[in-house]
Amino acid sequence: MKLLDYLRFNRFVESHFGHPDEVARRMVGRNKQCLSSYVAIRRFFGDASLNPQSITVTKHLEPFLLQDKLIARFSNEIQGYLRSEGRLFDGPLATHVVDEDYDADSPRIVIQPCDYALQAGSCFALDLEHLLLEKYGGTLRHYYYQKKQTTSVNPLPQCLGVCAFLLTHDPQGQSVVAVSRSSAVASYENSIGPSVAGSIDFPEEVFTLADLLIESLVSETEEELGLKESEITITPLSIARELYRGERPQLFGLIETRMRSNEVLNSIRAKGSSEIADCSAYRLESGSLPDDVVATFNPEAQMAWYLCEEYLEWRTTQT
Repeated sequence: MKLLDYLRFNRFVESHFGHPDEVARRMVGRNKQCLSSYVAIRRFFGDASLNPQSITVTKHLEPFLLQDKLIARFSNEIQGYLRSEGRLFDGPLATHVVDEDYDADSPRIVIQPCDYALQAGSCFALDLEHLLLEKYGGTLRHYYYQKKQTTSVNPLPQCLGVCAFLLTHDPQGQSVVAVSRSSAVASYENSIGPSVAGSIDFPEEVFTLADLLIESLVSETEEELGLKESEITITPLSIARELYRGERPQLFGLIETRMRSNEVLNSIRAKGSSEIADCSAYRLESGSLPDDVVATFNPEAQMAWYLCEEYLEWRTTQT
């Protein structure tokens, strides 16, 4: 059964996030040519940028619990389905965002631990028609949005994600590595995604937001691509909220290596992650990727690439 449906999602977004001012804020890419599936985009580079190293991460140790009984019932059923499909396993606690204020004198983000399965059973199944939700528009996407309008609080698990593209340096020029996500992942299955992507595990120590992003990407890169921390450099790019998965907060970065693209692809294949079905390298042309290549990416990868494109262009003006 289809848990996330981009066509249904597009109709929902056009109805609820289609105001011209909102649309303008969702545009990304060096020419702001792409309408992203993200809101509340805060960049870590360029004019009026946010410094992630100045944002304190504060931890609440009590775990997040779904307060809405209907969402809890729905999530429990979907968790069972995902487990039966081999797409959900017990693992580390995820990181739910309790609160955030990036414009305060002392910017902060407040987090608490959350069972990853709660997120998978809700945010990753927003477009599934279900009898539980029949009188609310039929799907969890409509239900959560209605609840948010009346309570001003998103009732879904707001678990922090992270993703990035890896930029290689070949003799012929720069390339980016994209991966085909397997059918074994809980969301964006069977699609072309960025080099690495995942949920951020609840940290043992208290970090700044930059530290949290970098630590998470180092871990994801070693786990999924087989590259060590000494082989890469990481640049934080942005934090935003992804409409496709229930306004889930997401961090974006750029990973760079001096390795050649064929070496990276060989490393990924040797690593043999169950989450990756295949991998490819795409050559940059005049600092960008061809439109027909980006069009094959899933929404997460498109956003990740267009932020990279913006950053790479901005970086050339700083040297």
